[in-house]
Amino acid sequence: MRRGFTYDEAMEYVGVKRRNFDEKWKPRLRSMKQGTSTLYDKRELDLLFDEFMSNDATVATSDEEATQKDGNLSESILTSKGKQKWQAKQPVYSRTKMEPGPSTKSFEGSAFASAASKVLKRPMTG
Repeated sequence: MRRGFTYDEAMEYVGVKRRNFDEKWKPRLRSMKQGTSTLYDKRELDLLFDEFMSNDATVATSDEEATQKDGNLSESILTSKGKQKWQAKQPVYSRTKMEPGPSTKSFEGSAFASAASKVLKRPMTG
C-alpha cells in the first residue's frame, strides 16, 4: 500500500468532505510537494484520526454521564470545549390569532404582472 496520498485521496482515506478536511485536518498535517501534487503522509493521517477518535470518545462519555445525571438528554444542554453542542428546540408559536379562511398573499400577483408587462412593452434601446 502507498504511504503518500494526494489531497483528494487523503480526504477519501479518512472519510471526510472537503470543508471538514480543510478546517480540521489540513492545518494539522504536514504536506510534501511532488511535481504538481501535494502529498499527505498515511501515518500522520492515521495518528490524527486516532486523536479525533479519542476526543470524540471523551465527548461521548461526558454526554452519557450528563444523561445519567439529568435523566433526560433532550432537556439538557451539552457543551464541548466551551461551545454549545446542541440545544433542545423550543416550539415556535405566534401570538396572532388565526382566522379561518383563504390564505393571504404577501403581494398582489396582478400588480406584479402589470408592472412586468409595462417593462416588457418598452422599446429596447442600445
